[in-house]
Amino acid sequence: MLDRIAGFFRLIGRTIGRWVRLLFAWAFWPFIAARGWYVQRTWMIRLPILGLIGLVRLWKLPLRPAQLTDVAATLGSDVPFFLSGLETALGTGRGDRLQHVTDLPRDYGVVLVPSDRGLSTADVYAECEPNEVFEAVRGDLLRGVHTARDAAGVARLVANDLQAPALRLRPELADVLAELRDRGALAAAVSGSGPTVFAIVEDRAAAERMAAAIPTAIPSAPL
Repeated sequence: MLDRIAGFFRLIGRTIGRWVRLLFAWAFWPFIAARGWYVQRTWMIRLPILGLIGLVRLWKLPLRPAQLTDVAATLGSDVPFFLSGLETALGTGRGDRLQHVTDLPRDYGVVLVPSDRGLSTADVYAECEPNEVFEAVRGDLLRGVHTARDAAGVARLVANDLQAPALRLRPELADVLAELRDRGALAAAVSGSGPTVFAIVEDRAAAERMAAAIPTAIPSAPL
């Protein structure tokens, strides 16, 4: 009899766990599917998370903030950032070790150019080769984060080891990068494993001008 009762409560626990994971997936999917919607990130992320935390408290589940972060990391290395509530942060490790950055310039603009064709993250990682000078590049980036004082300084931080394999799998993305640079981008690169491409420009107005000339482009800027 006791075994049946214990099994019943274990089933309830597993069911609640599945619903928690589904709620996390719902809360974060806009940023996984559409990274360009940075301007809306406050309302699209914080309110669903508050709702989730409210449900956790209502159910009286023993779920600590560190556990929430662990669940977020299983959805993607960048998801803990959106859970953190930080406006700007330096991510190390897989991108999930966050250090608050307060002095990074916020007057630059961003142009995102999404693709109508997908690109498998697994395929890009399989095509990627280790960066033999990673530690040197990492040191430059860490110093640059704390010394950047304008849009050009932010542009100098742009680096992506996944860009080369992404371009081998989708060579046409190189044309998009070339167009962004020809139109005056301070830096242009593939975003993560792609296929979205982005550019850093002087300010929001420059981003809007550039995006107006490129079909499907999305202008944005830090709040």
